[in-house]
Amino acid sequence: MRYTEVRMARLASEVLADIEKETVNFQANYDESLSEPTVLPTRIPNLLLNGSEGIAWAWPPKIPPHNLNEVVDATIAVCATRKIDIEDLLKIVKGPDFPRAALSVAAKKLRSPYRTGRGITPDAGPGFN
Repeated sequence: MRYTEVRMARLASEVLADIEKETVNFQANYDESLSEPTVLPTRIPNLLLNGSEGIAWAWPPKIPPHNLNEVVDATIAVCATRKIDIEDLLKIVKGPDFPRAALSVAAKKLRSPYRTGRGITPDAGPGFN
């Protein structure tokens, strides 16, 4: 058996806040002694905050990390309005929040993935290949 102790930050506690409400499916864990969620229900869009890299057919998908304050403000705006325009969201979420204070030299090109859901040309910078 694995013995692990974790002290979760307050934000991580919010990710697991509604786990007992049966909003997601559960499956048996590695030794079938417990059940675990297949996905985590969350009150915040964690994928945008932390970013992600993966392996896909033909090209690797990448989602750069975003600013916590901007993502939370955008989430509140979506919940309050329900039919918010993408341009209004882009006023709140200015773009990726690259680590180590990186700057985007093609800020206008970075808006295309938010509008279309598809990446842009490699000359626009990291994160949207």
